[in-house]
Amino acid sequence: MKTTVEVDLKWFTMRQNNSGGYFIRNEEVRDTVIIQALSPDDAEARAKTITYGNDSYCQCCGERWDNWFTESDADEVPSLYGVAIEDLDKEAFRYDAVLYYFDGTKRFYKFGVGFVPYDELEDND
Repeated sequence: MKTTVEVDLKWFTMRQNNSGGYFIRNEEVRDTVIIQALSPDDAEARAKTITYGNDSYCQCCGERWDNWFTESDADEVPSLYGVAIEDLDKEAFRYDAVLYYFDGTKRFYKFGVGFVPYDELEDND
């Protein structure tokens, strides 16, 4: 017998701090990381796994990632600064995001363009 359980998933956004004067951009992290999770605690646990090895600390700039979330950080759709990513154009310092879905799927989103393969992203330092 199979049982179906419905859960209320939310999106939590992390913006990378330009710690040390540069961004880390690779297949795991971009300037913006957006995580689909059950709760703030679930998002924090996922964020720690995602950013492990892609973090650093600068005495001047501080930590690269802020991995603490509350319910007020939750969005119904993937968003940046409260705006759905599909409504964003490329910004001066924010070009793209990586989205981590609850089921483990990872997709890359280029602001002003849409979902793209990893090799169509740029490193714009």
